Amino acid sequence: MTDEEAKGYVDKLRAGAGLTLRSRRFPMMDGPSIDWTTAQEIYTVYSCLHGTGQSIERIAERGGFGWAEVPWLLKRHQEIVRDQRCTCQKTR
Repeated sequence: MTDEEAKGYVDKLRAGAGLTLRSRRFPMMDGPSIDWTTAQEIYTVYSCLHGTGQSIERIAERGGFGWAEVPWLLKRHQEIVRDQRCTCQKTR
């Protein structure tokens, strides 16, 4: 996923963030909340790279993910899917 594709995905999340009122919401540090299902997908990558020391619930309690880190995590998601496994390597 290119930076531009990741930014487009984030823009779509931001645009639709307030539309799903019936689903559980996940806070974002610097913007509107997103649906919990999307947050779980992002957390899957986060936990693969950083471990499960913080649960998704704990991250939500602390304010959620930042919009700036979502594109980075989405890029790592592409690598994990491509490799069909969690490499668990921190590649900042």
